[in-house]
Amino acid sequence: MEKEIRITLTDAEWISLIDCADDDSGLPICCANISALRDELIGVIRNGRNNPLSQWELDELKKKLQWCYDGHDMENLIVIQKICKQIGFEPKTENKHEPQTIEL
Repeated sequence: MEKEIRITLTDAEWISLIDCADDDSGLPICCANISALRDELIGVIRNGRNNPLSQWELDELKKKLQWCYDGHDMENLIVIQKICKQIGFEPKTENKHEPQTIEL
């Protein structure tokens, strides 16, 4: 039997991830990849934030995290780091995204 994976955050930490307009936001207002990650996290909340993640939810969350790590400095986002540790996600760095001029 596989271990159940859950994201355990305080209410304030969850709010910091979905409320992107405050100075203490856990995710900035930025781009489509950050928005996709935020949407994925909102889906976790909608499906019961204290429930174990399904394999599909876990795979999608890791995919969206990788998208964000490919183009952003995510090391200072404490709540994101906490989530990564809880779900066993380590970003791949060998395929680091290099921004194109249209993205700058």
